[in-house]
Amino acid sequence: MKAKDNGVKYEILVQYDGLESNITDIYERVKKNYVDDGHDIETFKEIKLYIKPQDFTAYYVVNGDYTGKVGLF
Repeated sequence: MKAKDNGVKYEILVQYDGLESNITDIYERVKKNYVDDGHDIETFKEIKLYIKPQDFTAYYVVNGDYTGKVGLF
């Protein structure tokens, strides 16, 4: 992550059309998807996460070159 949390406790939620998902849960699904696709979790160094509620999907790019998507809700 680029941002520092400085010890602040936080929770980020995505809400759309009566549904809700925690960003931490989405992040964990991305990590699982990355490993399930045959990658070593130790190589998971950087992620860009794109939330697209209208598609019910979170798209991501890991380490600048591996792309994928997971269900948002």
